[in-house]
Amino acid sequence: MKDEAFFVYGKKEISYLKAKDKRLGKVIDKVVHIEREAILDLFSVLVHSIVGQQISTKDLSTILQRMTNELGFPLTPTHIAGLDKETLQTFGIAFKKAEYG
Repeated sequence: MKDEAFFVYGKKEISYLKAKDKRLGKVIDKVVHIEREAILDLFSVLVHSIVGQQISTKDLSTILQRMTNELGFPLTPTHIAGLDKETLQTFGIAFKKAEYG
């Protein structure tokens, strides 16, 4: 996807998390720094969050790739609002979620 960056954090944020949860702190010490992609387009983040509920990361990636191949990126409210539930289902979106569209 386009318009992606990496989530930026440093010592201040790590210290805060480690102070809040000692078990998490131990994991942070073992893992060190993680580069996590951040999607900059807020509507795309919303779509990502809704579509990704209760499915695997691989399935989510496949569905989002199908959507962006067909609709372009970034996804917009106009893209989604213009689709019927049958079209949403062709991307792999569950029936209940497609009904919300």
